[in-house]
This record gives sequence, C-alpha cells and structure tokens, in this order.
Amino acid sequence: MARKKATFSTEKGRPKGTTSKTKKSDDIISDSESIQDQWLPEFKLEDILFKQQLAFVKDPNPFRTAVCSRRAGKTVACAADLIDVCLKNLEAVCCYATLTRGMAKRIVWPELRRLNREYGLQADENNTELTMTFPNGSVIELVGAGTLDQIDKFRGRALRRVYIDEAQGFRSHLKEMCDDVFGPSLIDYAGHLIMIGTPAAVPTGYFYECAEKNPDWGHHKWTFFDNPFIAKKSKTTHMELLNRELKRRGVSIDDPSIKREYFGLWEKDDKALLLHFDKIRNYSEILERRPEHFHIVGVRISTDNTTSIAVLAYSADSPITYLVEETVPRDQTLDGLDTEMRRIMKDFNVVRLAIDSDGTGRDLAEAIKLRYGLPFEESSPSEKLGNYRLLDNSLRNGTFKAHFKSQFAEDCNLIERDAYHSVPGRIAISGHSDMVDAVLIAFRKSPAYAYIKPEEKKVEVEVDWEYQYKRNKELREKENEISWDTDKQGIPDWLKWGE
Repeated sequence: MARKKATFSTEKGRPKGTTSKTKKSDDIISDSESIQDQWLPEFKLEDILFKQQLAFVKDPNPFRTAVCSRRAGKTVACAADLIDVCLKNLEAVCCYATLTRGMAKRIVWPELRRLNREYGLQADENNTELTMTFPNGSVIELVGAGTLDQIDKFRGRALRRVYIDEAQGFRSHLKEMCDDVFGPSLIDYAGHLIMIGTPAAVPTGYFYECAEKNPDWGHHKWTFFDNPFIAKKSKTTHMELLNRELKRRGVSIDDPSIKREYFGLWEKDDKALLLHFDKIRNYSEILERRPEHFHIVGVRISTDNTTSIAVLAYSADSPITYLVEETVPRDQTLDGLDTEMRRIMKDFNVVRLAIDSDGTGRDLAEAIKLRYGLPFEESSPSEKLGNYRLLDNSLRNGTFKAHFKSQFAEDCNLIERDAYHSVPGRIAISGHSDMVDAVLIAFRKSPAYAYIKPEEKKVEVEVDWEYQYKRNKELREKENEISWDTDKQGIPDWLKWGE
C-alpha cells in the first residue's frame, strides 16, 4: 500500500505548515484547531497491526493488560496506539513508562521514530527529552519509572493514554504509581491505563494480580506464534525458530523459561533467579547500630543519575552480614549524596566505602573523592557476575540477612538469568535494581563471607592416678563385703536356714 505523506494546505503568501486565524460564528479558532483540520495523515491501525494487537488497542476497557511472549509485537502495538491517540486529539499528552529512560529509549523510541518517518507524520523528535511532539500540539513522553519519585512530574497533569511496559519488572510501588499518580491524571479525558509485559520467574506482584486475577481489567494474551511478521522476515516457520532455540539452549519445550518466553505462561522458575532470598532463612530485624559491628557502605549511581545507598554490618566473630539500612536520597545531586553520606558516616562505624558508577558515573565518583575526601573503592563491571554468585551463596546458606520487607528482598525476584540472550560462556541478566547493585558491591568488601569458625581447643585435665587407684580399690572391697538382713526380732536370715 502506498503511504501518503501528511501535508498542510497553504494560503497565498503564507508559508506551508502555518495557518491564519479565521473566524467562525464570531469565535477565533486556535492555531492547533486549524492545523488539526488541515493535517490529515494517512495512519490506520488496521494497516499496521495484526488481529490480536488490534483487539488489544481497540478494547474500550479503560484499564487493561497484555501478557505476551518475546517477539510478540507488543512494542509495535504500544507505539501505534500512542501515535493514533495523538493524531486524533488536540494537544493530547500520552505517557510511556518503563523501568528506566535508557530502556524506554531502546525499546519503544526506535519504533515511534520509524512510524513517524514511514507515515510522514511530521512529528518533532527530541532525542534528549525523549518526547515526540505533533503539529496539533499532542505529545508522547517517555519516562523511567523505576522509583515512585521519577514520575511525580505527572501529578496534576491531564493524560489521555498511559502505557507501563515491562510491568513484570516493577517492584511494589507499581500499585501506588497507578493509584496515586496515573489514575487521577487520566480522569479529565477518561483516559486509558495499560500495563504490558512478559511473565516473570516468580508469579507475584501487582501486574500479575491485575493480569490474572482482577476482573475489572481487560485481559489480553498473544505470543510470537501469532505474529505473522516473524515468519515473513525470517522466511522460517515459528516452530522451526523455536526448535532452533531449544537446541541452542539444550532444553525441552517444557522448560519453565521456554514456557514464559515463547508461550507467555506464568511458570515459577527458581532456577532463573540469580538471588534466592528466603523470608525465613534470611530474615533479620537488626536495623540499628550495634557496638560489635563494623559497617560497609555501597553506593550505586545509575545511568539515570539516581543514587541508591546500602549499609551492611558485620562483626569479627560471625560469618553473617546484615543489611541494616537502604536509602535513596531525595536530593539527587552531588550535594544531596554528600549530605546523606555524612549522616551515615556519623550514625555508623563505617570502615569501607564502595561505589558502582555504571561506567557513566566515574567522573562523579572522582569528584566525590576530591571534593569531600570520601575514600570510595570503585567496582569493576567484570566483577558483577561473581558478586551475584558470592551473595547468592550467602543467601542460600543463611549468612546474609535482611528484612523481608526491604527493597533489596523484594528486588531479588526481579533479577533473572536471561536465557534468550545468554550464550555459552556469557550469562545475560534480565531485570535491574539499583539497590541490589549497591548491596552487591558492598558485600564484596565484607570479610564475613570468608569467615571460618576457629577450632575449639581441647581442655587438658590432670588426673591423680594414685588417688584414683586407692579410691577404686576401696570401692571394690566394700562391694565384696557380705551384708546380712535381719527380721523384726533382729535374727539374721542365716540362723533360720536349718528351720
């Protein structure tokens, strides 16, 4: 089908793409309204989406979920729907949220740009702000929402459509984000709130509850088997592609990761988790400073310039390491980090500091060292997988303790071994948590995981053998003495033997 490029009608002497203010019934029509009347790009969802995608985006339910396999085409459906809403409404504000801005830029931004280019939509693309603004004033905004405060800017704004992608990777603040931030923002225009994602290794959380158990949400599911473009692009059948993957991994079709990633099924898969936190085995109520404890501070500075801090405690006579504090500074600046660090150093007996700058924050780490004299030890990216193994070993044998309601404990369920992208000799990791990263680098510096209990010394007792010999001889002689019982008259039994 030939795609028609959107154009604007022009008046004599006026540049293309601009409009004059014309009167209608003595009212002045705004520039955006005039542009909307003239700007008619040919963009039909039916030409872009296949059956399952189309049913999903056209569902009138204002709250809906889509649980899909990998390569099912959920990103295309999301991008096309966001654009469609913007084209049909004046000055509409739509939001796409996922765990980080970096993920948003990798996942949906290329698809939005492709559709803008191929259909000649003439939307302005801002690669820095990750916004796409259309000639009618409508805008699509991409945001990272790994923490609740990252989407606070949408409080009080009127939104028409909100997509939350990779919803299975969000922690418990997802419910609060939907209820307190996005929900009220959608009221003005009776907008839609939509969560999409792939089944997680642990079937739990707000997305799972809404997608599988809440009848008030519209439920949609489809897999890569439903995506006709896979076979067209690869010139191979879906089953042949799956069999190739099964052979590469050395697993059967019943493998839990295959069920989740290719069939979109919620299948519990403990083997996929990199960290196995158990709320009984690893539970601890120690959240305060103790005299016998030394403390290690781990700082994680992510690509989104968010900082997470973990404080671990250990003692010289125990193999156990405790997570005693975790914090995310409200003031995400260098001064905010410094203020928080000085409070921690005052409250705890800090002996070591470790920083994970994610590569992009090394300049900030150096600035901290020079400006404040904080003796940070930087973590190498090559150490990360080894750090996971060390920490998981301590979780499994019960020598790492944390409160079961801590962010760390919750986020352990988000970090998975990505079987789809892993290859022999290199394990890819799916999911992310800045707090887990902060704990990882701090735990690496803890001597507790290498603690060995000292051998108990045998107590030597001196024995007086001469005394023991005499005492035993006396006891034996006494045992050999014959004692005679008597009756009530005092007559011994031996005198009655002849009677």
